[in-house]
Amino acid sequence: GCLGDAIGAEGFRSEGAELVEVPTETSMLEIGSVSKTYLGTVIAALDQQGVISIEDPLGKYLPNAANLRPEIAALTLRELSTHSAGLPGTGDIHQGFLQEEIRNSSLPPLGITTHWLRYQKEHLYRDWETVEQTHPAGTNWFYSPFGIGTVGHILELVTGRDYESLVREIVCEP
Repeated sequence: GCLGDAIGAEGFRSEGAELVEVPTETSMLEIGSVSKTYLGTVIAALDQQGVISIEDPLGKYLPNAANLRPEIAALTLRELSTHSAGLPGTGDIHQGFLQEEIRNSSLPPLGITTHWLRYQKEHLYRDWETVEQTHPAGTNWFYSPFGIGTVGHILELVTGRDYESLVREIVCEP
């Protein structure tokens, strides 16, 4: 049987969580930051296979590399993956979507979710053109979904495959 059979439907959520539907066997759940661990495994495997190098610079892969400042284009995939590139958590465009939702949401934090859906790769590229480092790369760390999310996108560009397929093949199936 499924987990729900073993623990009962209400075991999926905390008492008082009426705003969240009880998951079923077919529910899609967001894994959030756990995906960063998968990303590290995928990039390490592709590095070992010679498909990509974690020492490669960002500018090698983004289609708008010519529009990036030299210090931004030189950031390595290792720095982006380890949150040591000196980047903010989000780019300006993404932050704008988030702030718009915060201002207009009637159900924080549950109503604040569409910024991830609205943020497209074109926005990501433009954010790279204007991003400011909070500190020089390699001197400190700061949690940056912006940086590590870009690595996931680069893995898709390099392999021509979506991130989910890469995780299935490299992490889940073995």
